[in-house]
Amino acid sequence: MSDPALSSNDSFLAAFLEARLAPAAFTHREHVRAAWLLLQHMPPDRAAGRMCDALVIMTRRCGAPEKFHRTVTEAFVRLIAGRGGAASWEAFIAANGDLLLDGRRVLARYYSDALLNSTVARERFVPPDLEPLP
Repeated sequence: MSDPALSSNDSFLAAFLEARLAPAAFTHREHVRAAWLLLQHMPPDRAAGRMCDALVIMTRRCGAPEKFHRTVTEAFVRLIAGRGGAASWEAFIAANGDLLLDGRRVLARYYSDALLNSTVARERFVPPDLEPLP
């Protein structure tokens, strides 16, 4: 992240929730970071809701609302919550680097391609069909 003002977790989270992040700089890593930070402040269901709300605003603002996928977003928040607490973002990533590699690949343990690629899963959260989320 090149903007030093966003290097602190509080600044980053505020910018995310206020849709002030540049879409090109909001990579998969930043998605995971935002979810982890939300989970430091609220329970998983509420964190998933806030994450979804912020991403809907961001994708609409970018003119790409079709990029938002509710099940992928909520499932990832639940996976992050299930990985347990960590003293810091850096410690969390050191212990859970697989979450940064390929989100769809991580979710393939829980969801079939058919379910995850369905319109229903894109529009609302659906529970996994292969294995329960933690």
